Amino acid sequence: MIHAALWLLLGMFALGGVGLSAASIRVTPAERRSRLIKFVSYIFIVYAVVFVAMLSSLLLVAVMLLILAVGATELGRALQASRPISQRRIWTAYLFLGAALLLFARYATSEEAVLVYLVVVTFDGFGQVSGQLFGRHQIAPRVSPGKTLEGLAGGVLMATAACIYLGRLAGLTLVQSAILGGAALCAAYAGDLAASWVKRRSGLKDFGSILPGHGGILDRFDSLLLAGPMSILLLRLLKLRSWPV
Repeated sequence: MIHAALWLLLGMFALGGVGLSAASIRVTPAERRSRLIKFVSYIFIVYAVVFVAMLSSLLLVAVMLLILAVGATELGRALQASRPISQRRIWTAYLFLGAALLLFARYATSEEAVLVYLVVVTFDGFGQVSGQLFGRHQIAPRVSPGKTLEGLAGGVLMATAACIYLGRLAGLTLVQSAILGGAALCAAYAGDLAASWVKRRSGLKDFGSILPGHGGILDRFDSLLLAGPMSILLLRLLKLRSWPV
């Protein structure tokens, strides 16, 4: 399954690169350069997390713990700059989801961790490329102006295909893969929108600038914060019974 995941990544990035090039024809040179930096850094980030997940669950826990620690500092700065907002509820949610993400990293098999992570990043990546190519109709302009129905559709389509392909290799039936993919995408999108809401309330475009082209750690991993824990719980429930297809 791991080799198939690496080949899938190679194909996805090749297709995404073509889409990005087409979407960047009419933008300014500065914007084109920014998109290229983001694309290249995205390749590095995704492959790094996948290799860590392949090597050791404890190493993945350590990486997720580092991500959560840096994310906490970014969230703290954002909340200090925010308009009146329930900081206690946000911190409670962050700590709860952070603990759940560490459990996901510790107890998911390498195949499960790679499957869930690649579904999330495929959704994020192709959602952005599809939005840049075809985006016309905004979904939540006050929360996240860049998100469009067209981008959402492109991300869902490619992520569903990735989930079905990798799910089969991870021992899931077609029905199980479809259920997992649908739930993971809903969770990923909810996590992304929640993070965007906090940024808008804080008057920020990004949580930070540590990742070239992406912003902060939370800007890159906000979707996984909710999708990871939900997915591992759902995987355990799905494997409690047999599915015919």
